[in-house]
Amino acid sequence: MTNDFIIESVGKRISGDIVWSSNIGLSMRKWRETFGISQAEIARILGISQSVIADYERNKRQPGSLFIKRFVESLIQIDGRNGFKVIKELAKS
Repeated sequence: MTNDFIIESVGKRISGDIVWSSNIGLSMRKWRETFGISQAEIARILGISQSVIADYERNKRQPGSLFIKRFVESLIQIDGRNGFKVIKELAKS
């Protein structure tokens, strides 16, 4: 089991990277791909259409802080189903 502190720390690091990025859409895409998650899969978890994710990643829409929080939580949730493989790797660095 992965420690809650580690999960929270990695989540904050990802959120900060997205929020402080000069290209938020590109950063969101980078993290989604790092976790090996498709636009359709994360959209399904978030309860939105895949095209909304695509719009964020192309900077056609700007996500608010609540959406970024939900986005990162979704990445972690999906990774949790896979045994926190990505979180464990990120925690090493």
